[in-house]
Amino acid sequence: MNLTQQLLVPFLYALSWNPVSSSEQTCTIDSAPTEYTLPSLPYAYDTYVTNLNKALSLESSLTESTDIPSRIANQQAIKFNGGGHINHSLFWKSLVPASSPDADTSSAPNLAKALDAEFGGLEKFKDKFGTALLGIQGSGWGWLVKGVENGKLDIVTTKDQDPVEARYVPVFGVDM
Repeated sequence: MNLTQQLLVPFLYALSWNPVSSSEQTCTIDSAPTEYTLPSLPYAYDTYVTNLNKALSLESSLTESTDIPSRIANQQAIKFNGGGHINHSLFWKSLVPASSPDADTSSAPNLAKALDAEFGGLEKFKDKFGTALLGIQGSGWGWLVKGVENGKLDIVTTKDQDPVEARYVPVFGVDM
């Protein structure tokens, strides 16, 4: 499968998918679950969740610690594994076989219109998105996002497993 096909299949599914709201993709300390779980998947993919839960468990014991390097390292583990869990959970929801009716651009006319308005059409979007993805150094994600305040579509990239900033609602992402 070439890069265009790899980008297009999740994108076409995203055309029919309603992205989570900004409030659904974030949680505060008061509302955070004590343990995270994977969405129902037809395959095993639990590394990020397992390591996130370990880091969160360790977090409570480090709260009063004066061992600053260990506290910083644990925050990085929470960020990396929490981001990996968030990003991949969204990613799995955006996959669909190319033969699916959801892989047809006509299944999401509003998103198609927004792509026309923001990028000049699907082909120009794919070109810009592919360029953004290929510009990622090391590992990271390319995202089609919708601005929370302005409602406009945009392309952003994130490093490693960093999640999309709260000012955006992810429409779909590609792991690089």
